[in-house]
Amino acid sequence: MKETIKKKIKDGMTAYLYESHPTLSEYQKNKIANDLRDMATDYIYKNSDGLQLLVSNAVTDLEQFRHQFQEYIDFLQLTTKKILEILKKQGVVYYEYDQKKKKNVMKGRSAVLTETVEYFNLLNDMVIDYYKNVYKVETTSDKLVQSALF
Repeated sequence: MKETIKKKIKDGMTAYLYESHPTLSEYQKNKIANDLRDMATDYIYKNSDGLQLLVSNAVTDLEQFRHQFQEYIDFLQLTTKKILEILKKQGVVYYEYDQKKKKNVMKGRSAVLTETVEYFNLLNDMVIDYYKNVYKVETTSDKLVQSALF
């Protein structure tokens, strides 16, 4: 790839010199094009090293943020599961099939619990979106990956 870039730069500069400076000899045109090519490729390589460092840092940051957010999701799943088990044992929540969302959603038996359950359902949708968008996990019945809060 480096040789391809060098060749393209030299060919472009040589063509430019032939068009814009017809009085120069062929040797002079090639010498100028080669010198400029060497300068340009040095700048390109130095710039690509900097870009490589930037990309490397960005990937490292992304993985750290993914790990941190994964810890948040794990915490949400753990605490939500405990709370939901208590609510289910007490019989104050139940599941109902939502035609609009095409899935079972939790419902509360009182106004306060209904708001709480809507919050849990929203958290569940956020967790599902997280797994779909960050880890590209599709939920199917044959996979054992938990990609939802409940």
